[in-house]
Amino acid sequence: MAVTVKQEFRFGPFFLDVHSGELYREGSKVKVQPQPIQVLTILLEHPGELLTRDEIRSRIWPSDTFVDFENGLNTAVRKLRQALGDESDIPKYIETLPRRGYRFIARLDDENQDVNGINENILPSPEPPAPVPPKRLVTRVGLPFVLLLVIAILAKLTYREFFPVTVHTLKVRKLTHTRFQKTFEGPCFLATDGSRVHFQEHRASDKWYLSQVSTAGGDSSDIVLPWTLGCLSGISHSGSELLGTTCCPQMAWTIPLPAGAPRYLARGAEAKRDRYS
Repeated sequence: MAVTVKQEFRFGPFFLDVHSGELYREGSKVKVQPQPIQVLTILLEHPGELLTRDEIRSRIWPSDTFVDFENGLNTAVRKLRQALGDESDIPKYIETLPRRGYRFIARLDDENQDVNGINENILPSPEPPAPVPPKRLVTRVGLPFVLLLVIAILAKLTYREFFPVTVHTLKVRKLTHTRFQKTFEGPCFLATDGSRVHFQEHRASDKWYLSQVSTAGGDSSDIVLPWTLGCLSGISHSGSELLGTTCCPQMAWTIPLPAGAPRYLARGAEAKRDRYS
């Protein structure tokens, strides 16, 4: 008695026509190469069964064929998973058993299939269960309380907006001991990384020097630059570099902390300012 080889398979939204070697998804043809189709056909012929890599090789690559079987099978399975939208870690269709083989794990649907891969009698997906209305959290008794809470929150936000908190100075501590003029106005900043304060001092020859001092106070030290700093414009969010500018020509530089060679950024004092505070 002749054995009838099945020519059609349907699983999930997919339909495989073995005779033509074509795979469809909800009536639309999926572009996939012949070898991945062959692997899929072999797995569909034995749903739920483990097929070893050697069994698959004997079906696709005869013993007298010289080919890199391992790489070829891995590539075919990978492309097949891409066509099915499957994942090896959380498989829906093809399960990998490491060092052993593969198993088709989805349920096959043999009903209402046609040769073109389009299901003319596709049953509509079951309607999702109607959402259960949440329990009423606000009752007639609780509604006034909720309204009062909302009013209180809005009042607090409004108060903070128009009546900001006043910060009172409790103690003043002198950090530097030099008598040179320092500037913290206009485009020039006083910058700190939490442990040190960076600032500019005006000394001889009408030059501004970049200095730093510990937040605990003490002697200040200079950050030596190859050019005259026009303005200290900020410090990076990580505290690892300063942003400085020169006046003539107007250019922006990053100055690494605690030491290192400055790096040119761009012309214009505002260059890269969004990276700094």
